[in-house]
Amino acid sequence: MKLFLLLLVLFSLARVTTSQAQFLPNIKKPSDMKRYQLEIDELKNRTTIFVLPSIYDEHHYYHILKEVWTFNEFKVIPASSYDPIKYGTPEYLVYHLVRESLKVKYDNSAVHEWFYTYFALHTFDEKFAEKYIRIHQKYARKDSYSTKINVLYDTNSKMWLKIFVGLENPSRLANKNILNTLYTQKCMVNFSLGHFKNQAQQLNLALENYNLYRRSLKDLSIVNKDIVNLKNTVLYVDEFVGVNNEKMYKTKKVGQLLKNYPYEYKIVKKKDIEALILEGKDIYYMTYIKQYTPEKMFCVTSAKTGKVVYQDVIVPKMYTRTHLKEKHLKKFINSLAKMNKKSLVK
Repeated sequence: MKLFLLLLVLFSLARVTTSQAQFLPNIKKPSDMKRYQLEIDELKNRTTIFVLPSIYDEHHYYHILKEVWTFNEFKVIPASSYDPIKYGTPEYLVYHLVRESLKVKYDNSAVHEWFYTYFALHTFDEKFAEKYIRIHQKYARKDSYSTKINVLYDTNSKMWLKIFVGLENPSRLANKNILNTLYTQKCMVNFSLGHFKNQAQQLNLALENYNLYRRSLKDLSIVNKDIVNLKNTVLYVDEFVGVNNEKMYKTKKVGQLLKNYPYEYKIVKKKDIEALILEGKDIYYMTYIKQYTPEKMFCVTSAKTGKVVYQDVIVPKMYTRTHLKEKHLKKFINSLAKMNKKSLVK
């Protein structure tokens, strides 16, 4: 049993993904809302298992969830203690890290394999654990093992949510052992105790309000009316927004990117944002999320509520690994201008 306790949290998907986003429900808007609401109500009777990185002590996660999680009972466990046979049943929801791979061939170029990593929320049916045991017993030493496991997840589990994580050094982490690294090292741009608090707040609210679904792929882009609040507060910008090379943060580049931003902003480290969130400060912060993929995304989030008030997913037309440019931030500034009913960038 101990040989495959981690298989669930370390399994890899091989399929076409939609795109990355800070908070992306994985199911489309239900055609039968009453049935959907009954399904969410049923989840209230389960226990949510949070399989979280060991970079922080469990009691820190527990205290955060005790404060913000009201949807159902919960339990926090490290990846090393996760048992897919025990928790892969209809009694639980499981919140854990997933690695997804996608192979793409661009014009006149070789095939590129992209790796997407995200926190996912899964539920399982009554046959999952039984089938899991049979697959492990019969195929554990065969090449078809991972394929069988992926089919099992497709047929006997349901993924409700993806919360994509940004990587501080995507090319170094782009390997099959990436989840082991993410569970044990501080290398995610948008994960800390503070970021986890905001993510848990947003998930809890979506479940409580029967709103854990996406209306369309337009949900990838968010321009919420609350961004007008930036006019009266400091925007805290994670220094990673200015990264222009691996392992190189450039505060000067942040200034160039935001040179037309009309309000006050402050360039800070991730730990500074974490502290502001944990203190419950009513401020907004900007985060840049990039993985070993062609897409890149940045968002502005309320530290007090976890609500994403602005999100832009940048999908290039061809293979590229460039970082954020001034034109990407200009779109954000123009959106802010429209909300304020005046032109701030010509």
